[in-house]
Amino acid sequence: WVHAVAEKGFAADTALYDTIRPSYPSKAIDWIVSSAIKNGGLYAPAQINCLELAAGTGKLTRCLLKHGVSRITPTEPLAEMRAEFYAKNKLNIFEASAENLSQFMTHSFDLVAIGQAFHWFANSKALVEIGRVLKPGGTLALAWNLESNDTKWVADVRQIWEAYDNTNPTDQ
Repeated sequence: WVHAVAEKGFAADTALYDTIRPSYPSKAIDWIVSSAIKNGGLYAPAQINCLELAAGTGKLTRCLLKHGVSRITPTEPLAEMRAEFYAKNKLNIFEASAENLSQFMTHSFDLVAIGQAFHWFANSKALVEIGRVLKPGGTLALAWNLESNDTKWVADVRQIWEAYDNTNPTDQ
């Protein structure tokens, strides 16, 4: 299942999306990787078996790779995004939505990483599936880039749109 707004918007121009979407701060990726190592009883980033949900064009994938996480299983429900992901990264990407991860074994991942996307599928069905594939004691990492409220006009705009932002999915 893909939210209609996400499907229409993200499929429109994937190359532009990849160009304008910011990457992630190195400190955030350091925290994700170190948490997965600590929680999983691992010794190095290369040991982390990571499932990335809604990988999009691969912004988070590239960051994880730069930080030594080499066992990444990226997934993306939209064909257009999978094509852009492959073009940018030359890595295989699986078709999957967070609500249906049946192609992956139970307790098979040390880390489930989601960048800029959890709000599109934050429902009980997705959480059950994430919990199923995540190893006991594993790490669920949710990452977003948010605009800084330090600038008044940005804070004002955020306050306006957040009050009316009801386009995210809910449990049914």
